[in-house]
Amino acid sequence: MDERISIKDPFGLGLSVLVTVLVSGGAVVGLILVAFMLGIVIGAWLMHEAARSWSSSSRSL
Repeated sequence: MDERISIKDPFGLGLSVLVTVLVSGGAVVGLILVAFMLGIVIGAWLMHEAARSWSSSSRSL
């Protein structure tokens, strides 16, 4: 019984560490992707607003 526990324990520990690393890595990658997509959306919206205001101001001139 004791030998089996000692053999299984490192594997379980390694597995939990691996899962933790994968989950935290996935969370970091997900946050980066979300921030990247938000940056693209905000940038596109700002460009659209700037182009609209520029075209309206050029028309008024």
